[in-house]
Amino acid sequence: MVTHISLVLTWFEELKAEVPGGQAKRAARQRRLLVRSIQLGVRYRSGERVMTWTDHIQADPQVLGGKPVIKGTRLAVEFVLGLLADGWTREQLRANYPQLTDEALRAAFAYAAEALHDQTLLTVRPGAA
Repeated sequence: MVTHISLVLTWFEELKAEVPGGQAKRAARQRRLLVRSIQLGVRYRSGERVMTWTDHIQADPQVLGGKPVIKGTRLAVEFVLGLLADGWTREQLRANYPQLTDEALRAAFAYAAEALHDQTLLTVRPGAA
């Protein structure tokens, strides 16, 4: 996270050099908002808050051993994604688990995407050592 914040700060310093004096306050406010949103895991688009996975996913050591779950349920993100990988449709999920909302399903995908963001898959050919 520190890396992301330092990159944002560098970007804003470059932006500040390009902004005329009257807009410096606005640029500084946007900088503070963006840095704080990165720290909290919140995103903004056109000044409006955008849903992030943290709105719908939580991890509590008292629930499923701390696995990430859909808030208000005992449905692990891993379980929901596994059902989708097995071919379940959104309609089947909603019929069997009515507490799952479309936003919660998108949050599960967003969580998986962020969790895998910095991962690298190294393939090894059979017989190669």
